[in-house]
Amino acid sequence: MTGVRQELVPLADRERWERELAAVPHAFAHTWGSCRAMQLTTGWPTSLYVWQDGPSRAVCAVAERGEAGRVDVVTPYGFGGFTGVGVGPALLDSWVRFAADQGWVCGYVGLNPELAPDVVRSSPDHAEHNDVYVLELDRGLDALHAALSTNRRRQLRAFAAAGKPVVEDQDRLAGYFLAHVDAFLEASGATAAYAFRPETWTALLELDDTFLVGVDGADGDPVAACLFATTPHYAEYLFGISGPDGRHYSAPLIWAAAARLAERGVPRLNLGGGVRRGDGIAEFKERFGATRLPLGALKQVYRPAEYAALAREVGADPDDRAGYFPAYRRPGARTPSGPRT
Repeated sequence: MTGVRQELVPLADRERWERELAAVPHAFAHTWGSCRAMQLTTGWPTSLYVWQDGPSRAVCAVAERGEAGRVDVVTPYGFGGFTGVGVGPALLDSWVRFAADQGWVCGYVGLNPELAPDVVRSSPDHAEHNDVYVLELDRGLDALHAALSTNRRRQLRAFAAAGKPVVEDQDRLAGYFLAHVDAFLEASGATAAYAFRPETWTALLELDDTFLVGVDGADGDPVAACLFATTPHYAEYLFGISGPDGRHYSAPLIWAAAARLAERGVPRLNLGGGVRRGDGIAEFKERFGATRLPLGALKQVYRPAEYAALAREVGADPDDRAGYFPAYRRPGARTPSGPRT
């Protein structure tokens, strides 16, 4: 392992985090701003894992959960995970040893569907759980428009014929978004993964890496807004909210954002996926002519004896990684400290 550099850069060292990240292709979930925003909700210690072996480099943002002796790691919200240049099998060998040395019991490492190195996706710890839909913006807007479904093109024509402008006033849209996002998500039946504190929403909206597009209603106030995030390498559709009069504006707003990102030279826009593979949300995104890509994660155990003991305390099979991972954190499980999660 001579010459291999491995370290954790904490959120407190923003300058170093951003310098290490600039050396590799990365998505919004890797950025200091995104990770800090998520830490404002979770409270978990969050760091950028940095690995270098000669010209080969990789990073991965991770957050630590649990008390001493029971700490596991997880990637913060979004399409993050390992990304790098010139990465081979040595990365995962180094990472697993490093994780065990940190005292981490196990790790759930979500992966970006395009930026994750091939060696990570071919790991025996890799498991797919959903699909996402990605617009290849570098094909050009004409090609993207031609790939739209018939119904999607009809929606865009109807929006253009109505003469309603896309609103890009960030302050006004941010006010609308902050005032309505929690109620919208609750009414939509969103999972606890989206239960962000107000500080997280505010931090996301204040970043230079994010922007909103929206539409006004008849009274001149916004009735729909969509939040996007971008790096030079990759953009993402983060969230969309709307009132009763704005539910049919999702398609033109996504298209407007795609056009804006394409003009900036951003090559990809990840629209995300459905709650489950092939559901109505997934079909809505696929009709943009987007490429469907598998979404997966690494389910890794770094300290097998400790993991087995924790899994057995909640009546879980430590050798079964097919379901919720880590097993001792599954919703409803009785945790080793006693209360139900």
